[in-house]
This record gives sequence, C-alpha cells and structure tokens, in this order.
Amino acid sequence: MLGAAFGAGANAMFGLAFQIEEPRQLEEQAREKAMADARARAEGLARLAGVRLGPIVSIQENSGGAPPPGVMMYKAQAADIPIEAGELLVTTTVSAVYSIAK
Repeated sequence: MLGAAFGAGANAMFGLAFQIEEPRQLEEQAREKAMADARARAEGLARLAGVRLGPIVSIQENSGGAPPPGVMMYKAQAADIPIEAGELLVTTTVSAVYSIAK
C-alpha cells in the first residue's frame, strides 16, 4: 500500500496508524472486566476495614487514550522501513465509589 501511494506521486506520509474496525464488543468486554475489578478491589478494601459495601454512589469511565505516535516517512525511505505486526489494545478505566453499608 505504501509503495502504491509513493508510486502514484506521494512524496511524504505522516501518521501511519492502525485501528480496530468494530471496537464495540471489545470495549464492552473491557468495561465489564473493569467494573468487576473495581468491585473486587472495593470489597477487598472494605473487608480489610471491617465494613460492608453499600450501593454505588458514582461511576466514572475513561476509555482508550491517545493512539501511539505514528510513522513519518519520505519517498526515499519508504522502501527501507518494514511495517511490523503488532497488537492493538482496547482499554477502559473505571472509578466506582461505593457507600459503606450500615
């Protein structure tokens, strides 16, 4: 693909990036795991404190983040730069605030 672009007249490329075409299912799985982890951690802390968890007071989710820096190349370098296989991660961070049961 890069060779075809440079062959068609492109002389520079900025920001080669890969994405997941349909991330919804992976995002949902990440969300479910993050919530289960938040609950398990809260239960462990409550047990150490000698209390029981009450209902959730608030939940905040932060998903993804900035993609890794892309690749910048010029026509003279395009043939010399291999594109390695890699992995894409789908992440989410959940902050859950629980009340303490009476």
